[in-house]
Amino acid sequence: MKNNSKGNFGLILIIIGIIFLLMQLDIFNFTFSLTNIFFALINLWPITFIVIGLSILFQRNTIIKIILWGCFLVIIVLYSFYGVKISPLKLYIENGHFSGIWDNGGNEDGTFKKYSIEKKVENAENGILNLDLAGCQLDLDDTSSEIALIETNMDEVAYTNEYLDNSKTAAIKVWQEKLKTIPHKMRFADVSLKDNIPWDLDISLSAANADLDLSELFLTSLKLNVKAGSTEIILGEKKGTKDIYIEGAAANIKIYVPEECGIVVIKKGSAMGLNNSIELEEKEGKLVSKGYNDAESIYNLHLDLDFGNVTITNN
Repeated sequence: MKNNSKGNFGLILIIIGIIFLLMQLDIFNFTFSLTNIFFALINLWPITFIVIGLSILFQRNTIIKIILWGCFLVIIVLYSFYGVKISPLKLYIENGHFSGIWDNGGNEDGTFKKYSIEKKVENAENGILNLDLAGCQLDLDDTSSEIALIETNMDEVAYTNEYLDNSKTAAIKVWQEKLKTIPHKMRFADVSLKDNIPWDLDISLSAANADLDLSELFLTSLKLNVKAGSTEIILGEKKGTKDIYIEGAAANIKIYVPEECGIVVIKKGSAMGLNNSIELEEKEGKLVSKGYNDAESIYNLHLDLDFGNVTITNN
């Protein structure tokens, strides 16, 4: 029995090693593969006991055990890809009201159920966005027509909105009420923000990847907390001084900064790697780009990652 247990453990290690190898070679190039597989294992945990039990019954037949664990791996991977029904949620501005459409299969007549919050927003001069998402792909960019457009296929997503200062500030919060244990490679959240008003962004991501294109956005500040994920941030040339706070753990962050912009890097965190193709000079414990004092657009980068990596380059 002891040798049989070692054999089963060895098969598991081989399977895991093959998965990592295929991912490293980009043969399997799918988003959130590890997260998908992890939650697939949680959802299909009875199958794990079945496979272990059959392995014990056929402990002397190595071929059958290999077939069993191979089939188990195929089931987990396929479930990771196709285990979720896509149900888009769109939040948008319609006739001066913040509205939502939920595609939950629709009504009997084929139309979608719709709900609205009666809040006038045409006078909004500032925006505050708070995002708290996990296990998905987040894409954020700008739009010229709406205060905010949010589209997602995660039916556990909820939102609130309020308008402050006599409706001059639109404060929008989007979060997941609970983390679905049935992830899908196509789980996504697409966010577009009005490009001609200042925005304060507060984004928290767990086991998620993100592409944040802020190049045309009127950004005031960004607070980004990333745990176990990769994020790319594209910054723009709009004038002013912007503070960017990035913290978290086990994260890979890549920041693209226009050549005309000045940057200051304040680095904290343990075991954080910093790679930069931009020439930086150390001044008073900070890293400062050349021409910082003459730049019209300045970014103060506060980096506090544990076991993460940050790359800073020009776009």
